[in-house]
Formats: sequence, C-alpha cells, structure tokens
Amino acid sequence: MLNFDGPTPLYIQIKDSIRKAIASGEWKPNEQIPSERELCKRFNVSRITVRQAIADAENAGLLYKIQGKGTFVKAPKIGQGLTRITSFGKTLQISGLSGSTTILESQVVPVNLQLSSILNCGLEDQVYNLQLLGYGNDEPIVYYNSFFPLAVGYSMNEAAQKYLKLNRPFSTYDLYGELDIAADAVDQTFEAVNCTQEVAKIMKVREGTAMLVVTSVVYTRDSKPVEFKTAMYKADKYKFHLKRNM
Repeated sequence: MLNFDGPTPLYIQIKDSIRKAIASGEWKPNEQIPSERELCKRFNVSRITVRQAIADAENAGLLYKIQGKGTFVKAPKIGQGLTRITSFGKTLQISGLSGSTTILESQVVPVNLQLSSILNCGLEDQVYNLQLLGYGNDEPIVYYNSFFPLAVGYSMNEAAQKYLKLNRPFSTYDLYGELDIAADAVDQTFEAVNCTQEVAKIMKVREGTAMLVVTSVVYTRDSKPVEFKTAMYKADKYKFHLKRNM
C-alpha cells in the first residue's frame, strides 16, 4: 500500500514496490509486467504517476522496454569480483543460478607463435585445447577457450569428464583442485569486443553482440605457465567489480 500523506513521492513508492516484486520472485526475469492501466488500478494513482515510476525503474536497471510489445523485468547481471579468482560454479552459486557446462572441443592442436611464446614451448610442439560452454539457467553465458601443455591438458580433460558425469558446472579454475598442480597466480586483461559469427553461433546471439573478454595466463608457484585462456562473457549478463584503495 502507498502512503499518500507521506513525504516520499508516489512514483518512488511505486518503484520500490516494483523492486520488491522482482526481489520476491513475484515478477520474474524477462517476464512482462502488468499494463499501465492495471498498475493504475492496483496503486490507485494516475497514469502519469505510473509512467514516471516505470521510467524511474527502467533507469535503475529494473525494467526494459521492447517497442510495440511492452515493459519487461530485466534479469540481474552476474557479479564477479576481481580481487580474487572465483570459479564458474561458485559464481553461479553466489548469484543463485542453476548452471551446467558442456565440452565443445577437447583435442591436441599444433602450436602457433603466440602459444609458443605464452606457454614456453617450441614451435614443433603440440598443445591441448579444451573449449567449454557455461550455462546459467539453461542459457549460454560464457565461452572458454583454453590451451595447455600436453600433460596438463590430458589431466584437465580427465577432470572435466569427471565433472560432466557429476553434472556440476565448472570452468578450468574448478578443475585445478582435481590435479596435482599448484596454480598460484593469474595474469589477466579485460576488453569489450563484438563477437564474430563463429562465437555468435556458439553463444546463440546475433553476430556483433557485445562481449566482455577476459584473457588469462595461469602460473604455478614456480612461475611456470600452465594455461592460456580466453573467456567470452555475455555483456548483458555479467559485470566485474573491483575495490581499490586511494
């Protein structure tokens, strides 16, 4: 119920009611909200007040509009901190999402100049390529493309197969706990890109859709590189945050 005699404007009270309806699960992500007429009747206010409340909720990232169709609940982004490495399974758990992972590719491939330099191997060597697709609530949300020295790659594949049988969501960070590899540090870069046709097909989006790309090199305690990985996250599903000291 709204407080018509209080100091808080009615449209703000309605926006707060919208927020509570989303938080409680009454209004679910990507579900269309009641019409303006229905909201006017529910809150006993004018259409102008309802429109102002909806606009405010949209600006707050609670709702989004589709031209000619209506207003819908915006799915919350998956938050991931940058001060510590958080595995895919743990990230989903914190966000309250059900998840799964599939293996797209698991194969031995020739070394190119970039991989030779990053993984400290010869150009005549081979490396192991493991490609994973992570799902949140049955929707593809992240594509991992990793390369390992051969021995590490074979072990990673075995661990990945184990997780598949257990039906547990995972990334390669989850798998290090299954191996006798003391992964100690990660060198990462972050950038925004528009996905290629190949990635768009994998992620089930349109070509050119915005992606957040995290490129990582994982090192052991003796500074030996054991993984080169590119992770592509849907920009409308993920957000990264970092707290810095002044």
